[in-house]
Amino acid sequence: MIERWRRWMVPELGEEAARLEGLRAELERLPEGPGEPDYSSTGYRSAPEALDVAEKYVQVDLGKLMMVDDIVLMPAVVPSASGEPVVVGFPLRFRVEMSEELDFGRREVVFERTEADFPVPGPVPVMIRGVGRRGRYVRVTAVKLGGEPDNHFLALGELVVCSGGRNVADGALVQAKDILGSPRWSLRGVADGISVLGRPTEIRRFPTNGYHGAMGGAGGEQWVQVDLGEEKVIESVVLIPARPGDMADTIGYGFPVRFRVEASVDAGFGEVVAIGGFGEDDYPNPGDRRVELRAGGARGRYVRVTAEKLWVGPGRREAGGGVFALAEMEVSVGGRNAVPGVAVTASGQLDGKSERWAPAFLVDGVAPPEGIGTYADWLAAMARKYEIEKEAGLLERRPWELREEADWRLGWLGSGMAGMLVVAGVAGWWSGLVRERRRAQQLRAGIARDLHDEIGSNLSSIGLLSELAIGVAPDAEAMQVELEEIRRVASQTADSMRDIVWLIGPGRKTMGDLSARMRETAGLMLAGMEWTVEAPDGGGEDRLSLGAQRDMYLFFKEALHNIRRHAGATRVRIQLVRRGRTMELMVEDNGRGFDPGRKSTGHGLANMRQRAEACRGSLVIGAGNGSGARLVFTIPCGW
Repeated sequence: MIERWRRWMVPELGEEAARLEGLRAELERLPEGPGEPDYSSTGYRSAPEALDVAEKYVQVDLGKLMMVDDIVLMPAVVPSASGEPVVVGFPLRFRVEMSEELDFGRREVVFERTEADFPVPGPVPVMIRGVGRRGRYVRVTAVKLGGEPDNHFLALGELVVCSGGRNVADGALVQAKDILGSPRWSLRGVADGISVLGRPTEIRRFPTNGYHGAMGGAGGEQWVQVDLGEEKVIESVVLIPARPGDMADTIGYGFPVRFRVEASVDAGFGEVVAIGGFGEDDYPNPGDRRVELRAGGARGRYVRVTAEKLWVGPGRREAGGGVFALAEMEVSVGGRNAVPGVAVTASGQLDGKSERWAPAFLVDGVAPPEGIGTYADWLAAMARKYEIEKEAGLLERRPWELREEADWRLGWLGSGMAGMLVVAGVAGWWSGLVRERRRAQQLRAGIARDLHDEIGSNLSSIGLLSELAIGVAPDAEAMQVELEEIRRVASQTADSMRDIVWLIGPGRKTMGDLSARMRETAGLMLAGMEWTVEAPDGGGEDRLSLGAQRDMYLFFKEALHNIRRHAGATRVRIQLVRRGRTMELMVEDNGRGFDPGRKSTGHGLANMRQRAEACRGSLVIGAGNGSGARLVFTIPCGW
């Protein structure tokens, strides 16, 4: 149950568990690993260089023009102090080329990594699959060397070139730009068929290789035969190619290029019955495939395989030696193999250089099965195996980290659920507070509507009635003066009430709203004058506090009122700007001006100064550009 909760809290826990299970399943399908590293042949290493940009190369001669299927670079590996394999000298930038000419006058690049560093591999092969090109020489050129500071070099454990399922570079001639003078490293070491991975496990585990004929020329015939004990009706003969487990891995090792299979009733094969074979044309090397020949009911006691043209493998080119070898021979009689353990004779056999080869091993039932694949396939499987084991190792450690994270989240979830009651209480309180604030805002809007609709309407009615009274009693001079005053006060009161309603109306005003209101007011108060308002339009988004709106607007009206009554001006310039955290209003006219130091009988200027002081602002009074007066009122925006 707890694991299910953990995966619910951290989905990656389940995903990585599934990934790890898939990797383990893939690992089981791969061949067995090489076991202990094989350090018997380290490979090739160039002379050292102080800088890593020096160019080095090593190349192999395949002996003749060949179709190359795959190229494999085996890193040079040495044991560390702890015994762990360490890769040395693998090139950081390099290219792999093929040519038909020794000096690579004409060449073809089959792989190139010269623009960016190649990741240093582990003790596993670097595969170049599907080359599909013909050539005789294969060269690896390093343009940026591996190594360490002041000691850069090129090193390779093995250069494998696969053609027709076998390593045709095994035993090839090797050339290089230079070589380190050390018995540990050699040119031969890069093409001796030995790498840190050793031999494929499926091949190494077989105790015998089969039958191997005597060493001879490519044109000399060799034969091997089995004795069925008595004359029998033969249904088929099966030849299983050799794949020696104690030599460089080569599938189809020693399988004859031209051969014939015959049956006879006497051991000397005086009279023979042909079963099959290839004597006119070369037979393609079968690799790890079984070769079955139908006998068609031929009768005989002895079955012989004669190699008319011997197989010439890697390492035999210069010596001109040929090989005849088979892993196993089967003769089907009555639906079963009739040869296990029977007597075997041959024209010759390999001298006692290996305990794995003997005529009797031709019928001991030990042979590599079909489908093991080529050496390149096995190397690719080892590379994949290394990648899987590396990733699986990381994934095996990850669950502990993810479980800790899941447990931490579960702990917080429990604490969170316990705190939900507190949160719910706070949420209820906050919701009530929001509702109260909404009610207050609605009440504010209602008051504004009442002031406008009721008081404003009443004051407007007073003004209207006063005008009617004046019209009906034109000779009552005193009455006319009073009624005129009533009309003026009522009109002024209505205007002020509209201003107050605008100021306390819902929503926080912007500078754009304030400038629009100023333009409307200027149009009413400065009628008959030329005036301009320089301020943000209605799109301004600078929010102003209610205090800042009120003081700025009332100062503006006071200034326009004074201009109207006292300045005698014909032109007024108004400018509203925001400067950082302050807002500045400038009102300038071309009237008669005044001395700000002279004592005035009115209260307008004193009111302005008091307003500036009350809102922690400032008021500067001076002369306008075209004479007249200039007032600059500055207050904080958040006032």
